[in-house]
Amino acid sequence: MIQNRDEICPNCGKGFLITDSTRGETICKKCGIVVEQNIIDSRAEWRSFSPEEYKKRTRVGPRSRLDHFDKGLTTVIAKENKDAFGISLTPNMRADIYRLRKWQERTKTTKSNDRNLNIAMIELDQITSQLGLSKALKESAAYIYRKTLSKGLSKGRTIKGIIIASIFIACRTNKIPITLESFNGIITIKKKTIARYIRLIQYELNIKLHPSSPKDFISYFCSELKLSGEVQSLAIKIIELAQKKGMMIGKSPLGFASGALYVACKIQGESRSQKEISKIAKITEATLRTRYKEISNLLKAEEDFYYFPTSSLRDIERKCFFL
Repeated sequence: MIQNRDEICPNCGKGFLITDSTRGETICKKCGIVVEQNIIDSRAEWRSFSPEEYKKRTRVGPRSRLDHFDKGLTTVIAKENKDAFGISLTPNMRADIYRLRKWQERTKTTKSNDRNLNIAMIELDQITSQLGLSKALKESAAYIYRKTLSKGLSKGRTIKGIIIASIFIACRTNKIPITLESFNGIITIKKKTIARYIRLIQYELNIKLHPSSPKDFISYFCSELKLSGEVQSLAIKIIELAQKKGMMIGKSPLGFASGALYVACKIQGESRSQKEISKIAKITEATLRTRYKEISNLLKAEEDFYYFPTSSLRDIERKCFFL
């Protein structure tokens, strides 16, 4: 690709300069002298077929990421003591590069906020990897933490505590089922302290978290227990029926979700023990049995659920079917 330039040739003073991006040279159109060579090609290395696609793509390099303390934009001096052509550096040049590399690392975190972010993003990466959260949730939690840091909410509080509160809020805003019990074994901070941090961030950043619904936990429970889609859809229908009847007021969504799932497993014939479900839901077996009895009594009274006479409540779903 050849581009015309308005500059006059410094050699003949008559011709205009043109740039050949394919050869990487700038030459005179009149006398043909090469004015510049080895020009860096600044064109995009990809193709686009629409203006929207062209705007979305960048020239080179990765995009900025909020889960890096420097957003991934800091220059890194490689540790290889070779130049761009692969030639080993001289001892004097190697000493200069070593000194530059050392000061480049030191100047990354000169401010207190940068040092705070550097530690916080390391903690964020460790906790999200242990919980198995996605990169999108990780960046959402990093954004919330950056907002808290800009408002000065992290002063006098532990970095790990604010990070966990940010992760919890990010999961709840994205409708990812999570509870404070999910952090057991990962941190040693008390749940009361984490709950206080969550309320503080909600108030200061004006974030509204809606109460968790039992339906949000059903898909997670089914994936962990390796249940079929029929069990999942039936458990969701049972929860919707209980919501219409107002049975879930004042009850834990975890307990109600586990109870509905246990009933659905009985109806579909996919046996899972109370111990297995309560372990996944992190509730006691007594709570599971209580919710199971409440849901069973509800289904017996409904027209959409038909039961044959049974001798006991525990095998009530062995002779039933759902319309």
